[in-house]
Amino acid sequence: MAPPRPRHSRIVDSVSSVVLQRVDRVAARFDSAKGWWMGKPYLRHTLPQAALIALIILYFLIFERLVWARHVNFNTFDYDLGYNSQAAWLLAHGRGFNSIRGMQVLGHHVSPGFYLFAPVYWLGGGAQFLDVVNTAAVTLGAVPLFFIGRHRLKSDWFGLGLAAAYLFHYMPQWLIQETFHPENLAIAALFAAFYFAMTRSWRWYWVAVVFALLWKEDVALVVTMLGIFTFFFFKCRRVGAVTFGLGLVWFVIATKVVEPYFSPAGAVYDSLFGPLGSSATEAVINSVRHPEIVARTLASHGAENGALKLIRGYGFVPFGGAVVFILGVPQHVINFLTAQSFTYDPLTHYFAMPFVAVTLAATWVLGNRRRSSVAWVLLFVMLLGVFATKNEGVGPWTVNSHKGYWTQNGQPWKHDADEALKLIPADVAVAAYYGFVPHISERPLIYTYPNPWSPSNYGPGGAGLTADPSTVQYVMLLTSSLNADDRTQYEKLRASGEFEVVYDHPPIVLMHRISG
Repeated sequence: MAPPRPRHSRIVDSVSSVVLQRVDRVAARFDSAKGWWMGKPYLRHTLPQAALIALIILYFLIFERLVWARHVNFNTFDYDLGYNSQAAWLLAHGRGFNSIRGMQVLGHHVSPGFYLFAPVYWLGGGAQFLDVVNTAAVTLGAVPLFFIGRHRLKSDWFGLGLAAAYLFHYMPQWLIQETFHPENLAIAALFAAFYFAMTRSWRWYWVAVVFALLWKEDVALVVTMLGIFTFFFFKCRRVGAVTFGLGLVWFVIATKVVEPYFSPAGAVYDSLFGPLGSSATEAVINSVRHPEIVARTLASHGAENGALKLIRGYGFVPFGGAVVFILGVPQHVINFLTAQSFTYDPLTHYFAMPFVAVTLAATWVLGNRRRSSVAWVLLFVMLLGVFATKNEGVGPWTVNSHKGYWTQNGQPWKHDADEALKLIPADVAVAAYYGFVPHISERPLIYTYPNPWSPSNYGPGGAGLTADPSTVQYVMLLTSSLNADDRTQYEKLRASGEFEVVYDHPPIVLMHRISG
């Protein structure tokens, strides 16, 4: 006969039995709730999808209202909105010389996607149309990210969280505020290509890749790296090899065939690399020969901090998928090797492609967790990172929204500027203040004063090229913005007898060339 068990053992057994019963009840309730949840598609699918659509529409309307008013109030500029609008108009009308930049459109950057805008420009489209497209393109980057999140975690709610993290990261806000840049239209396409590679939807993958390549030669570098990633990490050898080859060949054709053909004097970026050389080719060769110069230049220009700033916006979660950073490394290195500080400002379009890589790195680490609970925790950390860095953005919920980036109120001279612009015919050559250029850029010849009388950021690398001043029929200036040299030039023009003043409401002056 077995000896009786100690009393404390019986107490432990009793407590354990009660605890197990409680656990069983909780598990049963969880299973019941899960079953109820799984049986409610409107909670699992319809509601998060509706929330995504509402978020995208609201986000678009908020930012498009801001950027529309910014343009109306003369706070958009010749570079880059005016340039891009004239470029689209020129290509739509069988022309190619961009007088704002003093270069052929396809000699400046290889962006054949502009041809897609031709029907709109035939009907009178202009700078505001480009900004609507830009706002929509940046905003719609949330859609493929939603599908990536849903695919990786089998949850529409997870996809919604990922889309929200992207939209409220500071970078998309600045890409919209900076107005239209062609590479912005490649963002959603690159996200989509990544998703289609993930799901082995190769027909749509190629559509996304080709569409992305239309917008700028820089995008080809991302596509080339996407080929490497697809080869090694998606385990699609043939597709990866073809993608790599397509990106590399297109980059070479764009930079070594198309741009030199349209700009024999040199590429616009040839003068940007300082000690590494006077052309992109020399910069590449000297980077290989002298890696110490590359390392020193990257360090002095803050390449590491620039990358960390992007990553910090997602709560440092992208570090877990750092392998995806290869998609943006070439562009990031190029940005920080130049001698111009504007290319390593992480609040500009130069960081659009590195931002794509950082965002996809976050999706990679989220989807590679064995436990879905870990992925949810990481998504929460991403959202915390977005919230913690919200004031680095320029949305209406940030401290920057009231610092003049949007210019929602008109200048005292706005009415006079609007009236003067109405007096300029549609097809004549004009020289104007840089803030007026985007408003009248859809014409064969439009110059940023003091061009074409004296060279100012005109021609490849600011080479000092000039155009024929006798072609200019109208000059429209904001006289309060003129520096000493430009004012002297303006006073000479006014006193020369070549022009008559047709509108003079200081500081707005409009002059018309006297015929004969």
